[in-house]
This record gives sequence, structure tokens and C-alpha cells, in this order.
Amino acid sequence: MKTFIENFLPKHTLLKYVNILFKLKKWQLVAGIVLAAEFFTFIMNSLQSFIWWNFWSLDLILIGTIDALFIAGILAPLVIALVTQTARYAEFRRITEEKTKEQAEISEEEKKFKHYIENSIDTVTVVDANGYIIYESPSVKRIFGYDPQDLVGRSAFEFIHPDDLKFALDIFSKAVNKPFSTNELEVRFLKKNGEWAYIHISGKNMITDPVIKGIILNVSDTTERRAIEDQLKKSIAEKDTLMKEIHHRVKNNFMTVSSLLSIQAEMLNDTKVNGVFLECQNRINSMALIHEKLYQSDNFSEIEIHSYVQRLISFIQSSYIGNGTLININLHIDNSIKLETGRAISVGLILNELLSNIYKYAFPKSCDAEVHISIFKKNNFYNLTVKDNGAGFPEGFDISTSRSLGLKLVQMMTLQMHGSLEMSGKNGAEFKIEFPV
Repeated sequence: MKTFIENFLPKHTLLKYVNILFKLKKWQLVAGIVLAAEFFTFIMNSLQSFIWWNFWSLDLILIGTIDALFIAGILAPLVIALVTQTARYAEFRRITEEKTKEQAEISEEEKKFKHYIENSIDTVTVVDANGYIIYESPSVKRIFGYDPQDLVGRSAFEFIHPDDLKFALDIFSKAVNKPFSTNELEVRFLKKNGEWAYIHISGKNMITDPVIKGIILNVSDTTERRAIEDQLKKSIAEKDTLMKEIHHRVKNNFMTVSSLLSIQAEMLNDTKVNGVFLECQNRINSMALIHEKLYQSDNFSEIEIHSYVQRLISFIQSSYIGNGTLININLHIDNSIKLETGRAISVGLILNELLSNIYKYAFPKSCDAEVHISIFKKNNFYNLTVKDNGAGFPEGFDISTSRSLGLKLVQMMTLQMHGSLEMSGKNGAEFKIEFPV
């Protein structure tokens, strides 16, 4: 039947007529056969009547109908069977062609993926639920020296460094019970030449997948990267040690200068000159403290400002302990604020000058002396406020015309930080400094 149909009609013509006939119902096919047979027998009987008897009769219609029904009874089952078989064959050929096309596309994709895997920078390994290798990509030869067939069937844990084995087994035992889970680890792997290589493994559990039935491992050699990282860490550690030593020596040099000034001051009996020496010492100490904090810190670019200000205040208080003025200093500083070294020095010098002025001038009489120091961040600005309840500014005081070196330093440090300075002499002195983050 198949050969007959293929020889009877070309492929495209066959499908065209089959599609038309296949859409008809069986009673429509039978009715068509009956009408065709009726028309055929009527024509044949009429020709026969004219040829043989030279007349035409209405009985011919009855005779033709009987003949048509007889012919349809014979042909209808055959035609229906032929159309059904032809439709089945056409559908079979359509499905076969689609499958052939799909298989060709799949085969092409398989070739591509195989090419990708074989030329991958990393190796692709598949292990079963017990850790035995069931597939190894050809790139393992180039990276680790093994032929793929040397590894298939062996346990992947044979090649893990003994010190890393427990770590790898723990991760594997957890991952194997979690379908489609992903994990990463870094261990040492034994190469064919006997050397240990650091490898990074990215794995996905595909054991329940009917095609893969294992855990896919993407393995990359990280030995070179690890060596570079170790060298960088060593270099950074050396630089950290060097930076600590530099800050320690700078701090010691500052303290040496401060001690020399103290000795020089003791040799003089001039109170005014001694005061100048003391101010210089305090300025030096404020900068020395910065380097001390940097020496003690792991971060050489920023200073935690709260602890720095506390130490600075202790130094200043100890410097003026002999003038008889006891001042209660209240700190309101956000513990999270860290300033880069340059700004921390500027803030330290500003606080040193303002507190020194407070100790010298704010409280000429014994009273409940209080100073409030606050540093906080608002929007993109830092706000530094120093306020006391002392005598305030003298009448007609103008900082721009003041001859005080300390206040000039406050102005200079504020400008250096691109900040602004506001002063108020009501109910004591108040300095507000705002500078951008």
C-alpha cells in the first residue's frame, strides 16, 4: 500500500488531496461515492439505451440508482480504507520527518557542547553518589596530566590532599542528599607529575536527573592565583609592619620634641614664655596622638574619632592641672565616625586650641565649669561644636582681627577642611564648625 501510494501521487500532491479527504466525514465520503456512481451509471445506461434501442426512458434513473448503490456498496469501504490508510501514512511520514529533523538538531547541539567541553579552560567531571568518577572531560590531560580513562571508575577523593580530605568529605556528604544543590570549595589536588595544585570546585547535584545521574563538578586550577594572593598578602603584611614602624617613630619624634620643649621651659622663669612652650607642647601632642592611634590600628587611612578626642582631652587636662580650674567636659560623639588622617589632625588642633583658651580665659573665677563637645554627621556634613558656660567673649571681640595664634589656627584648619565657622558669645562661648564629608 505504501509503495502504491508513493508511486500513484507525488509527495506534495498526495498530501494536498489527503488533507482534503481527511477532513471529510465518512457519511460525506459515502454520499459522494453514491452521487458519483449515480451520475456514472445514468450516463452509461443512457448511452446504452440510445445505442441499442434508440430511445431514453425514466426507468433508466431507477436502474442507474440500483446500479449506483451496488457500486457504492462495493467501492465505499475500499475508498474509506484507502483514504484512512493514506492519511495515516501521511501523518506517519510527517511525524518521522519531524523526528528526523529534531534528531539532526540534537546531534548538532551535542557536537557543539562536546566541542565546548573539550576546549574548556576548566575540566568538567561527573561523580556518582559515592564519589566515583563516571565522566571526565579531555581538558584534564592539559591541566592535570591525566588521560580521562585513567580517572573514570576511581574515587575522586584519592586525589585530594590528606589535610583537605575531611573538609571535602563533609561538604560532599551534605551535598549528596540535597538534589540540585550547589556548593563551592577549594582544596589541593594531586597532579600526575606528583605536584599538588590548588583547585576551585563548583558542584551541582544532578543525581536525580535521568540523563546525568551524578554530581557535575567544574574544576579550575587556582595554583597561580593562590601564589599571587599569598605574595600580595605577604607584601601587604610587610607594608603594614613598615607603616606601623613609621607611625611609631613619628610619634616618638613628636614626643621627643615635646620633652625638649618641656626641659627648655623649666630652665626659664618667665611665666608668659612658659605658657607659649605649653601651647606648643599641646599642639605637638595632639599630632603625636594621631600617629599613636595609627600605630595601634590596622587601618592607616582613618582614625576612630571618639577615642582620639578622649585621649586628647586627658593630655590637655593634665597640662592645665596646676591652674586650679576644674572643668567637667561632656562628650557627645558618634562612635561610628572615622576621619581620614589629615582631617583628624585638623580636628585635633582645633579642639586643642579651643580647650586651651577655655582653660586660660573662660573661667576666671571658681564656678561650676562645664564644656560640651559634640561631633555628629548630618546629611553630607560633619558638625563639630564646642560650648562652655564661662565668661564668653569680651565686648567688641572679632575673631578676624584677633591676634591670638590659637584662634588663627582654628580658622586655618577650618578652611583647610573646606568648612565654615560660626561663633557665639551668649551665655558662654560657642564654636560651631561644619565641614563636608
